[in-house]
Amino acid sequence: MIDDEKNRELAFRIAGILEKGLILNDRVLHFMDTTFGSFLPENMKEVIQDNDRCERDSLLELIFFPDESIQVQIEDILCAKNYTENDEAGVIDSLVSRIQSVELYFPESLGKLKISFSRESAKRFVSRLKISSTPDKELIRSVKKYVDPNRVGLVLVKIRNAAIPRTDNIIDFLSRFFQKIGSDRPDFLDCLAFMLEFSQGLDKKSDIFQFLMERKKSCVRAVEKAAEYEKQLARYNMEIMIMKGERNPCVNIDEIKKIMVIIDRISLSVFNRSDSLFDSFRKGLNPGEYDQKEA
Repeated sequence: MIDDEKNRELAFRIAGILEKGLILNDRVLHFMDTTFGSFLPENMKEVIQDNDRCERDSLLELIFFPDESIQVQIEDILCAKNYTENDEAGVIDSLVSRIQSVELYFPESLGKLKISFSRESAKRFVSRLKISSTPDKELIRSVKKYVDPNRVGLVLVKIRNAAIPRTDNIIDFLSRFFQKIGSDRPDFLDCLAFMLEFSQGLDKKSDIFQFLMERKKSCVRAVEKAAEYEKQLARYNMEIMIMKGERNPCVNIDEIKKIMVIIDRISLSVFNRSDSLFDSFRKGLNPGEYDQKEA
């Protein structure tokens, strides 16, 4: 009975969101435009009503793929009620009993379109909410304690969506990050995005500080490889570069430098130390020289 009640409670919250309608995002509109040459309501209606069209399922997948703005609206109940995979079926049953159709809103005053909300659509929607991937309790406490209240829901959603190993060292690392990094700083979400991506490659035996420094070294090498390619390209034409076997590293130097700054900020905040690689890099010292200097 308790599970039934909490499942109905979540379904009621989700139904309230769907009853307001869904604003079609850029992914849906881009798919319609590139696949069918139009994203007008009448064209979408035609595609959805044609069960024989192979693109129909892909379109419905995109339509009923909840984004972070939707997830934030139910994050509080997900953290409080501790849902599991076994609860999904009950949530879906309760949801389809409440919602039979959903209105889709198009941009630029193009109107709206009401489409049916089938059990299959409910399965798509609920599965994408990741209701059973509740963040670790210690992480939840840290986020609620140290993160700006206006950002708590979004931060917890981002953690829910990330495949973070639940080991003590990683949980401690993330908790200290929230404690030390001010959530009101302009680059907080950039730092968080890096933290979540970086943490996915760790395990319980990882020396996290050393992994951060290795990541920074790889950034420096990527930047210098790109700089060397540009230097060679200024001397030789593309045909000669191809004959020499030189390949464009295709990296965004500004983005890599941004990551290096983020790594230093995290290292200094969480571990109270970093290394001299970024400063050396800015002074023109290459990674090989840096390795020799450390030895």
